[in-house]
Amino acid sequence: MGQFWKVLNLDGEETLGHWGKLGEVICWGPPAALNARLTTLRIPPIDEIVRPYPDLKAAPIPNEKKTHMDFRASRLRWLERKEQNSRLLDLPEDILREIFGQLRGLAPVVLLSCTCQALWSLGRHFIYALIVSRARSRSWQGHRLICVGDYLQKKDIPAGLLSPEEEQRFLAPHEDWDSDDYGALYSYPFRQVRSDPGAPGMSRWREEGADEYTHVAWAVRDLLPALVDLHRDFFDENQVRENPAAFVLRNLTKRVYVRGTAVAELRAKYTGTSVPMERLTLGEVVLPRICLSSFGGMSLAYGDTELDLHRGEWAGDRFDVVWVEDGLEWIDVAEEDGKVWKDVGAEVLDLVEKIWVAEFE
Repeated sequence: MGQFWKVLNLDGEETLGHWGKLGEVICWGPPAALNARLTTLRIPPIDEIVRPYPDLKAAPIPNEKKTHMDFRASRLRWLERKEQNSRLLDLPEDILREIFGQLRGLAPVVLLSCTCQALWSLGRHFIYALIVSRARSRSWQGHRLICVGDYLQKKDIPAGLLSPEEEQRFLAPHEDWDSDDYGALYSYPFRQVRSDPGAPGMSRWREEGADEYTHVAWAVRDLLPALVDLHRDFFDENQVRENPAAFVLRNLTKRVYVRGTAVAELRAKYTGTSVPMERLTLGEVVLPRICLSSFGGMSLAYGDTELDLHRGEWAGDRFDVVWVEDGLEWIDVAEEDGKVWKDVGAEVLDLVEKIWVAEFE
C-alpha cells in the first residue's frame, strides 16, 4: 500500500491532516499550505479592519473609490452622537476597559461595542486586538516542523527532537498505537487544522460562540459588515504564488535561507515545458527536507531509499518566510558564537528540481 505522510507542528501540537503517499502530494499542491502558516502576516491598521463610527460631516466618497464596507455603510442611516444616560457610561474608562477585558470571545465584545457610539469608540480596539490575535495564533513561524511517515518507529526518532515531557506524551502507547510498532508520532492525535486558515475575523466570530448570541447578533447583521471587515485575510496567497521573489525562506535552527528569487528563476527555466514548475512555492521547497521515517519508501519517481529523504536534515527545525521589502539586514547579523546566515538555495533547489523533473518528464 505504501507509506502515508502528514506534516506536524510539534510545538503547536497541530497537523494539516493525512496527506497520503508523498509522491502523490509533493508536486501537487498540498505543501503550499505551509506558506499560509510560515509567511509573515501583513497586519493592517485598526481603521482598515474595525472602523470608527462614521463622521457625518465628512465629504461623500465617490463610488469608484468605495470599498465593500463603504457600500455597506452607505445603506445605513447614521445618527449624530447623543448624550447617554446609561449608568454604565458613568464608570471611569479604565473600569470599562476592564469589563471589555473580562469578556471571552469576539461575539460578546462586538455586541457590547454595538450598544452605543461611546462604547464603540472604546470596544473597537478590543475587537481589533482579538482579530489580530487570532491571525497570529495560526502562525507556525518558529515552530518545530516534521513531515512524519506512518512507518516511523520510536527507536528512529533523532535524539533531542522531543523533550522528555513530549516523549512521555507523544510516544506513550494508546488505543491506536503500540509503542513497539510503526506509527510513532504519526498515530498521536495532534489537532488537525485547516489547510486554508481563512479570514481570522470571521473564523474567530464563528469559533468563539457567535451562535450563542444569535438572537442579538441578528440585530447587528447590517451594522457589523459596515464597521468590521471580518473577511480580511492577512495572508496574501496570490502574492506568495505569483511573486516568490518577494520572499525568503529561513531555517531559523540552522541559520540558512533560500531566496525566493532563486525559486522564480527555477520556475522560469521550465516555462513552456511538461514540468509545471510555475506552481512551485517555498512550501514545496521545505517539504522534502523535513521528512522523517524508519523506511525510505516515498513513492517518488526520483528514487527512494538511496536518497535518504526519510531522514530529512531539516526535520524538527524551525522556519519562517519573510518579506524582502522588510529588509535583509538579518543576513549580516552573526550569533554570539560567530555563526552567520548562509544561502543554501543552490543545493536545496537542485534536489527540488530533480524531484519535479522526474515526476513529469
